[in-house]
Amino acid sequence: LVKIEPTNNIDIYEDFDIAPQYKGGENALQKYLKHNLYYPKHSYLNSIEGVVLCEFIVKKDGYIQNIKIINGINSELDSEAIRIIKNMPKWTSATKKGEKVNAKIQLPIKFELTNEDKEQITIANNNLKKEQENTCNTQIAEHKLKNINIFLTKSQ
Repeated sequence: LVKIEPTNNIDIYEDFDIAPQYKGGENALQKYLKHNLYYPKHSYLNSIEGVVLCEFIVKKDGYIQNIKIINGINSELDSEAIRIIKNMPKWTSATKKGEKVNAKIQLPIKFELTNEDKEQITIANNNLKKEQENTCNTQIAEHKLKNINIFLTKSQ
C-alpha cells in the first residue's frame, strides 16, 4: 500500500540505526517478488533481462511513497518494478535513536529468465521465423502465378 503525500516538511533519513524491513524479512520479500512479479510480454519475448534499481521512502507508519527508478532497463520493466513496489504491504519502519523515522532506501528488482523460458522463447522465435518465411514464399508464389496468368491472358 502506498500513501501519496508530499515529502515537503518531513524529515527523511538515509542514515538510521535499524533499517526499514519488509514484514517477514528478506525471505518474505523474495517470496513476494517471486509470486507477484509479472514479466512484461515484449521484454519476455525479446529475452530482456537485468536489474531495475528503485528508490523509495518507507514512512514512519510503514507505508511506501515517492518511488523512483535510479537505474532502469526499459519502460516496460521499469513500470513493472514500480507496480510491484506500489502494491507491497506496509513495511516495518526504520528507527533512529529508538524513534521511528521516514527512511529512503534502494531496492533492486531483478528480471531474470529461467533456462526453460529461454528455450521456449527460442522455439517460439524459430517458429515465428518459419511462419514468416512460409508467408513470404506463399506471397512470392502467388505473385508469380498472377504474372503467369496475366502473361497467358495477353498471349491468347
